[in-house]
Amino acid sequence: MAKSGLTIKHEPLNNFYKELCKMPVATYPHACAAAIRIFVEKSTMIFLANQAIAHPDPSNNLDWSNPSIKLRLKIKSALTELDQQKSKKELKDAWDVANGVTGIVHDLTFLNNYIHNHDALPAPSELIITWDRYHPYLEAIFSKLLEDTTV
Repeated sequence: MAKSGLTIKHEPLNNFYKELCKMPVATYPHACAAAIRIFVEKSTMIFLANQAIAHPDPSNNLDWSNPSIKLRLKIKSALTELDQQKSKKELKDAWDVANGVTGIVHDLTFLNNYIHNHDALPAPSELIITWDRYHPYLEAIFSKLLEDTTV
């Protein structure tokens, strides 16, 4: 299912990625939708922790693993580190998510809907597009993490 090519030094996440790559999207669209959502969040949280990126609201005193922190904010915080000038064309799709653009196939609302709405049926073609649109963001995360030997 997942486009391969990510080099992930974090062993548990790398194992998850290997599973994701083998998962047939046409056979398991619900599992793939959930796995994409989880993989993006785990990858982002590992990046935020590794880079010691503070929560944007210092009075909040929440760490990134707190479930009340929205994935959109986590992605925006990671992108602010990865693309400070907001100029990398390959990260445009991720910036759209971070900025709350709706109605796009890789919108977090769609991924959350596939998990929380019992009537939602993810189309395999949409899941492939979703993965392809997150892939440059994930590549940027893992490329940056490769520079650091602690992950």
